[in-house]
Amino acid sequence: MEDLLLTHPKLCKKGVFFEMNDKPYLSTMALQEKVFKSIIASASDRIESRVNEGQSRETYGFRIKLRTNPPSVNIRIELANNDVYKNIKKTHAICYGEFHAQMGRQNGSEKTVIDVDIVPGLLLSEDRVPDPTSKRRTMPCPTYAVFKWFTENHRSASRFGAKPHLLWRVCSSGYEKHVIDVARGKREQMHIVNALRILKLYFRNRKKMAIDRYEPPPQVVTVLRSYYLKHIAFYCILFLRVLNKVEISDVEVALTYMLEFLGVCLKERKLPHFFHANEYITSMFPNFNCQPRSLRYDLFQGKSGDSLNQAMLTYRTMTDRMFAMFTESAVNENVVQRFRSYVLAGSYYK
Repeated sequence: MEDLLLTHPKLCKKGVFFEMNDKPYLSTMALQEKVFKSIIASASDRIESRVNEGQSRETYGFRIKLRTNPPSVNIRIELANNDVYKNIKKTHAICYGEFHAQMGRQNGSEKTVIDVDIVPGLLLSEDRVPDPTSKRRTMPCPTYAVFKWFTENHRSASRFGAKPHLLWRVCSSGYEKHVIDVARGKREQMHIVNALRILKLYFRNRKKMAIDRYEPPPQVVTVLRSYYLKHIAFYCILFLRVLNKVEISDVEVALTYMLEFLGVCLKERKLPHFFHANEYITSMFPNFNCQPRSLRYDLFQGKSGDSLNQAMLTYRTMTDRMFAMFTESAVNENVVQRFRSYVLAGSYYK
């Protein structure tokens, strides 16, 4: 620790380094809350000042709010103005980022909300993956370590055999992006990606409808995050087009299989992380480092049995009423059963 005081005095002052068993560790909580979030807050203040320069907040109403949800930092930009579309272009030019804008009403005035999630991380390595544009070439795929700390009294803190504020998670976003990039160049895989977009849009709209009606959204919508749906799409690509050559003639067929795979996971109460202990992963990434007999990570871990039961009930209602035209399509039961066997096999983290 004495060497770190000399080489990194500012980080030491912020409590980024934590000594345990005579060894220094990086505190992910301090690194995110006192360093990265501070950098983002400073940048947000500068952007807010530039946009509001020469204008009063009463007439423009531009505000930036920050919220931490490890590993991400959520930036919410609120715009309230009668001429909101004119000014939003100015904001976008300054932020240099993509955004999803939603129009709403608050106190009788128009309000635009821009939500941006930033996930700070440290580069661990650059793996080599197949280049989708060439059968011979490879391309780099970055792997990051991102913050996954918990507070001491968080219900998930006791699950890990380490101090909850020191926890990291290996981020598979580089591989996830590569799967989507490859799918864009293959028609039948692209149907699966489009089915994913439809399902995510449906979930988002059901949430919004429930909020507008002051009702709780269907449990299947609250339990199944967008990230979970993405994993279902990955499994569809793997089991339908990589391990088998099931014909996916259009988006309706792809959506039918997505719903089937989703139903399997809800019924068995397990959704294994696609990039953790996946025995078939080398079919897509030949150089992927998958340790034998390693444990799987269940994305449903921490979900109560009651919430999964309610999600299954509302899932059936969703498929019966909203997607009847899709679920009538014939599916290859052998492929669905193979996926079910995969979900049930292997050992999971407890």
